[in-house]
Amino acid sequence: RKKLRLYLFIALFAVLFVALYILSSLSGLRFFMPHYFDIAGGPFSEKNYLVLFQNNNEIRPTGGFISAYGVLRFRNGFFTGLDINDVFGEIADHEYVEPPYPQKELLDGDFYQGYTFRDANYYADFPQTVAEVMQMYRKTDSETNFDGVIGVNLIVLEDLLDIVKYVRIGELQFTAGNVFEMLEFSLHNIDYHDVEEVAKRKSILGPLAKALIKETIFSPFKWREVSDMVVKNLNEKHVQLHFFNSSLQKAIHEKGWSGTWPTPDGDFLAVVEANLAGMKSDRYIKRDVKYRLQIWEDNENYTLTGKTIIEMEHFGDYNVPISGKYQGYVRVYMPKGSELVRANVTTHDDSTSEYTVYGTIVRLNPGDRQVIELEYTVPSRVFTGKRYELDLVKQAGTINDSYSVVVEAPQGTIIESDDFEGRENYAIWEGNLLRDMQLEFDLLPDKLGPRVAYSEMLSLDEILVVFNERIDPASVGTVTIVDMDKSDSTVTDEIVVKDVSVDFRDMRIKIEGMTDQFEEFYKLSIDGATDLYGNSVKPLPKEITLVQRVE
Repeated sequence: RKKLRLYLFIALFAVLFVALYILSSLSGLRFFMPHYFDIAGGPFSEKNYLVLFQNNNEIRPTGGFISAYGVLRFRNGFFTGLDINDVFGEIADHEYVEPPYPQKELLDGDFYQGYTFRDANYYADFPQTVAEVMQMYRKTDSETNFDGVIGVNLIVLEDLLDIVKYVRIGELQFTAGNVFEMLEFSLHNIDYHDVEEVAKRKSILGPLAKALIKETIFSPFKWREVSDMVVKNLNEKHVQLHFFNSSLQKAIHEKGWSGTWPTPDGDFLAVVEANLAGMKSDRYIKRDVKYRLQIWEDNENYTLTGKTIIEMEHFGDYNVPISGKYQGYVRVYMPKGSELVRANVTTHDDSTSEYTVYGTIVRLNPGDRQVIELEYTVPSRVFTGKRYELDLVKQAGTINDSYSVVVEAPQGTIIESDDFEGRENYAIWEGNLLRDMQLEFDLLPDKLGPRVAYSEMLSLDEILVVFNERIDPASVGTVTIVDMDKSDSTVTDEIVVKDVSVDFRDMRIKIEGMTDQFEEFYKLSIDGATDLYGNSVKPLPKEITLVQRVE
């Protein structure tokens, strides 16, 4: 009995140790533990998930071109397999469907079949793409029931290989460094004029995925590293999840892993690219996005002007079918109600019920660089006068896109923010956009009075004084000008101020009585002027020395 108790104790300890090890190894993926039965099911149940394998070297709105799809299966609560299929096979065998703009224009060719499953991830909001993908899937398979859809980008495969180092399939050895080229070779090393060979082509992706799953399961000391990698890719939208179980979907959404776009209350910017017959050129394209916003105040009303600048540079070479001439469609999403003022490219209005959207076709040869500039008004409702919020949405599949945001608030205000770097009335943020971000700042009135930035005699009848911030016209007191007789003491001008007008920062003073005395000095005195926050010019009166240099 003592031995039996000892064996039971050892067995219990072993089970507890394994359980604790698994829990600690799961790291951030422990989030899924309470939802395990919702995901995998329980006894006498089955769960199926549609998996979209997206190649982010050929960017599409939710990550990349759908190069293959799989059915992930659970039976009685346990994983039972992953079947991977070609997107050029039976799933594309249906009647012609008219594609959304500009797919037909850019994809049309000898082998173009119209809108099919492989091009259906055309909507950057993942739940919207899920609806579209399922609709296209049902055209050839109306029987398989799914419990959700999972989008996985190629970068996840590369990251996993970086952890396991390599896997072998037959005589082939796959590593993080060569997996891209080897997969492309397996897909394109065929005779495209042989219809039968095209139809029968098979990707090595299926065997590779199964080998990686096996390698991961039987490498428990790497589970923690794998878990951290998966969480990182969920955060960066290289893995996106959509469950048809509403409570599970809500939990995923709150975690930020559903690929659902935010409902904009404030300002909004998203740049979405669709590579359409541009090969895998996105692997060699550098994108730089700049957003500039000016906020102007007029009697407590605000006018906002936005400008988005997108620079795309193709630093690759001609290496068909991997790299070569790029063509794609770039869309800029902005707050609903924005109006385009100017563009340096031809644009197409793709606006939705939630966003104003303008798109443009881009074509780049290796070595080319193109700059897209869109200037537009932004609805004043996005800024209340105190707090500014910007939803900056990352496109799934992008890796190191550089972004910068500069917001110019009304002069005389101060930026207070944990997100932006504040420089007086300028808010600045820059970096690589690795995940969706919400940037905020509070706008505070300054405590300093306006200062004179510049003054000049425009003529013998007019003087211009420019302040560093906007002046309240009603606050301007008495203005006088006195001849200082410094250059010519024999002539003393008796100058009369006829009119003082204020336009934003500019004060124009109309005078009479000034004679032609080149290099003569005058003392201008302004008895009162405040900014829009009631801060007065100091000292009072504010005195400025003017020199007559009118020609």
